[in-house]
Amino acid sequence: MALDDLDGWSAAFDELMLRLAARFGRVEPRRRARKYVLGLLSPIAAKNSWTLAEAAGDQSPDGMPTP
Repeated sequence: MALDDLDGWSAAFDELMLRLAARFGRVEPRRRARKYVLGLLSPIAAKNSWTLAEAAGDQSPDGMPTP
């Protein structure tokens, strides 16, 4: 993947998250949703609440839904 492709993808993802921001009443759930989606898009093999929380840098899977 070229760096320009990555920059374009990142900008498009940021734009999508900005469009969804109004759906969340507080910033914390919005940040968790962002981490969750990035975890789902990541190359980790087993996607469950533990691995997604780990990828997000969380200490536990509390609040991380199971895909």
